[in-house]
Amino acid sequence: MNHQKDEQTFECVLEKYTPLIRNGLAKLHIHHHADRDEFFQIGRLALWEAWQHHKIPDHTFPAYAKQVVQGRMLDELRRRSKYKRIVETVKNDPLQIHVLHERPCQRSTFEKLLSDLSPSEKCWAMSALWEGLTTREIAEQNDVSMDAVKKWRQRARQKLQVSLSFDDLF
Repeated sequence: MNHQKDEQTFECVLEKYTPLIRNGLAKLHIHHHADRDEFFQIGRLALWEAWQHHKIPDHTFPAYAKQVVQGRMLDELRRRSKYKRIVETVKNDPLQIHVLHERPCQRSTFEKLLSDLSPSEKCWAMSALWEGLTTREIAEQNDVSMDAVKKWRQRARQKLQVSLSFDDLF
């Protein structure tokens, strides 16, 4: 590190750039108290990283610091949003988990999840969830009414929500 950086302690940098962190919180509409505290800490850590990585403390540091701080906060918002979306999707329909994995499960693995279902319920699950067919298409393929397919779906979902726990899915 150079002499100029040694003279400027991080505490001084933090004091000077705290408004930058607060402005980032406001810009991203982070107002809930617990979230605000956590994101403020994320901002402080990002500022420290920016201070450590910026070679020469000059007129370009403020823009660099702002970019790093807001970038880290946005990354955390995206991470939380993705997690919340996955949890809600799985909570509402556990069978959707095969779609959410970065590497979809093998057909044999998916079929094992369906072991407690009746043949008609398995037919719905494989057709709708694995093959992506609509209720109408499943009804036509099996020469049954759409109401029958909807009943298969309802019973399959009920059974799977009971038999699959959230921990089994991850």
